[in-house]
Amino acid sequence: MFRKYSFSEEIVDNDFSREWNWDDFIQDSNSRLIKKRTVHFTQQEDDLLCQQVALLGRKWKKIAQQFPNKSDRMLRNRFIKLQQQSDITETILSPKLDLSSHEEKIQKKRKINEQQLLIQMNHLKSIKQKIEIISILVQQTKIELINLLTSRTL
Repeated sequence: MFRKYSFSEEIVDNDFSREWNWDDFIQDSNSRLIKKRTVHFTQQEDDLLCQQVALLGRKWKKIAQQFPNKSDRMLRNRFIKLQQQSDITETILSPKLDLSSHEEKIQKKRKINEQQLLIQMNHLKSIKQKIEIISILVQQTKIELINLLTSRTL
């Protein structure tokens, strides 16, 4: 039988018998180097970040141009962290409400709701009238049936 791949003992001994050590793959992972890689933000940078997000929205590439030595990912992650610490999204990202237009919208909704309620009430009145008419007709048919039955028995 022909084998497509054949491995010599020498190849197996050289490549597959060595011990794999995770330290070979994960370099620079001690705590000192991790601390060195983390970037600290000052209060001024946090304030500038919040201002830029308020002006530009979440366009991190444009915001990153204002910050030397900070990537767009760093800024996005910092902003998310600030969001979690306090609810700055309500103050920064929420659209400003014009109270007069807001009141007008509420009044329009109230008028629409009142109109719908009046239509429903009129509909209910017509249904009530229909029920009354049907009940009168039912009573009349009962009387006619009774009369018919009594006339046949006589």
